[in-house]
Amino acid sequence: MEKVVKIPLDAYKDYEKEGLKVFKITAKSKSTPIDFNLATLFEKAGWQPSDRFRFWYVQKFKEIDNPLLSALANAPPHILIRKLDREEDSFCICRILLDGCIEIFSNDEDYASAFFTDLFVNVPPTFYKLRNWEVRRKWVKDITSIAMFSGSLAGALGWGKEVPKEIEESMAEAIKDYEIKNWHSCVVMCRRCVESIMKLAYTRFFGQEPKTTRGRDLDLAEIIKRFESEKPEVIPRHLLNIVDSIRNLGNVPGAHAKAIPKYKFTRSDALLALTNLQSFVHSYFTKIDKELGTIYTLEINFENNI
Repeated sequence: MEKVVKIPLDAYKDYEKEGLKVFKITAKSKSTPIDFNLATLFEKAGWQPSDRFRFWYVQKFKEIDNPLLSALANAPPHILIRKLDREEDSFCICRILLDGCIEIFSNDEDYASAFFTDLFVNVPPTFYKLRNWEVRRKWVKDITSIAMFSGSLAGALGWGKEVPKEIEESMAEAIKDYEIKNWHSCVVMCRRCVESIMKLAYTRFFGQEPKTTRGRDLDLAEIIKRFESEKPEVIPRHLLNIVDSIRNLGNVPGAHAKAIPKYKFTRSDALLALTNLQSFVHSYFTKIDKELGTIYTLEINFENNI
């Protein structure tokens, strides 16, 4: 029998598919504390809007008849790190439980092993070697692991066909530009991202492309005005003001660059644009367009979606 090394991510669209497996690493440190080498992790694979670093805790135990849903909804408190590499078609979930046990799930054995080594082995200041860990590696096919992995993967891939790819790409580029101190590009990418979202919103709420009666594409200012004129409001005025602030900032000079003599973008400009963008993105996909928001925020309602 051929050894399983990697399973395509597309295979996890149906988590109940017969014979489906997920690769699992279980590790327990022989010493404490556990150090994280986040710098190496980010340098190798970057950090995208679909990636996550979270702390999960149980707010209230949920009584659910289905044992699978109960296990998913009542997971013990843990730190979660999630990484998606689209180019390599690899996805990884890492859960660090409060007792020091680490669980890593992936579709790719090599990717999971490299993730574990990069994040936890030979990390300063302790520099624990692999021998300081008790590690087990195997492919598993229990329904809980596969369902959890598939649900999280769906969220990471999550923007779906209805959400233009340039939204995620623009957000990722804006974050990258900020990290490398390219303030001008960061502001421009924030403006591009928010314009893509508003075009998406226009199509979804008005059922047509954002164009004039003569077929000219509406610019961002015109799209904002259309939403401002809606009664009752589709997008609250305070959120439209946030969009408009990004538009104005991106125009000085940005998408419609007429250079202003001696004007130079600064860190505060980029931080304002990026902060406003992240605030709008969160509000839009969690409060306005909730159908897409369920996908974007990656918060899975186990009772309804599995």
